[in-house]
Amino acid sequence: MLKVIIVDEIRILGNSLARFIEKDTEIKVIGYASDGNQAIELCRTLDFDILLIDVRLNNCNGIRTICSIKNEFPEVKVVVFTTGIDREEALLCIKYGVEGYILKGIDPDDLVAVLKNAGKGIYSFHKDLIKIVSSAIISEGTEQNYFNNLHLYNDNLTYKEIRIIQMIVTGITEKEIASKLEIEHSKLKVIKKALYNKLKIQNTTQLALYAAKNYLV
Repeated sequence: MLKVIIVDEIRILGNSLARFIEKDTEIKVIGYASDGNQAIELCRTLDFDILLIDVRLNNCNGIRTICSIKNEFPEVKVVVFTTGIDREEALLCIKYGVEGYILKGIDPDDLVAVLKNAGKGIYSFHKDLIKIVSSAIISEGTEQNYFNNLHLYNDNLTYKEIRIIQMIVTGITEKEIASKLEIEHSKLKVIKKALYNKLKIQNTTQLALYAAKNYLV
């Protein structure tokens, strides 16, 4: 069973979250904190798996809280659950190693899926954050292995699949894509076929429409 601590300054929201989450018998909310200091104390006293935290807290900076918890408890999974995406805030969360960054409008069933993914070491980020991350990586010219396990919670796309989509729809040839990814052309064909099956599409035109609809290009 996954044991979760919720950190949100609005207690009634935390209680509502707990009710939704615990409808799944594989998840149990074992603690609640309304600020970062309380969260750190709970982490030191409770045996748990996942911290579900709003980074916008009054009494203690949420980013600093995440950094402190990740440094002291590196095995703990952290999922950010907030009202909107701030670029610098989001990139700092990723830098400090969060397993998820999602918005409070998420469907409760999707939230449960995100928590279960985090428990398995699968990263779940809101799709708008993917654009921010991709832009940051391109501008800095770097890529971390961290992003190999990156998933969108709605379509379960890995960061590599997103890169492939972006390169295909911008007209880069398969051989060039394979070279950029440092894989064999034949392997790229297999990945591309599996990707088309996952998205239930049949051709590049449909892929381009999907990419545009989901803000991937």
